[in-house]
Amino acid sequence: QYVLFFFFFALALVPSISAIFGALIYHTQIETQTDFMAFWRIWFFGDSLGILLLTPLIVSWFDTSRKLFISKHYLSETLLTNALIILLSIAIFAQSFNASILPTTPIIFILLSLWVVYRQGLRLSMVLGFFIGLIGVYFTVNHQGPFSVFDAVQNTLYLQEFIAAM
Repeated sequence: QYVLFFFFFALALVPSISAIFGALIYHTQIETQTDFMAFWRIWFFGDSLGILLLTPLIVSWFDTSRKLFISKHYLSETLLTNALIILLSIAIFAQSFNASILPTTPIIFILLSLWVVYRQGLRLSMVLGFFIGLIGVYFTVNHQGPFSVFDAVQNTLYLQEFIAAM
């Protein structure tokens, strides 16, 4: 019941209302060729993705019924794996991309995330996914990486699709 309320209110209703106001501000205050629905879609998915990704992350870290347990055997593997994945994400998102190729390189993070979930558990994989998304946003906003080869609206939508897949 709570999950259904969460999906309806937090992921559908509230972001929809927020997106109407955000799109109205963008559409009326910024001179651009972008239509109202494109602004609404960007705003809606941005709000929904933020709620969808951060709520389970925060709730899982404050859940005291499950303790985070990393044995000494896996501690070095965990630290090394996560550091390498973060360095790989910086390397992929920091480079300039050619507009003639399809930006599929970040798909590797979906496969790596599945491996991290299997080896390290859901909590650490959510934190790692958060940092990969943060790196992707930073470099895309600064016009670098695989999602920066299109116009601003398409860049945002492709980045949001990537984060949703993560």
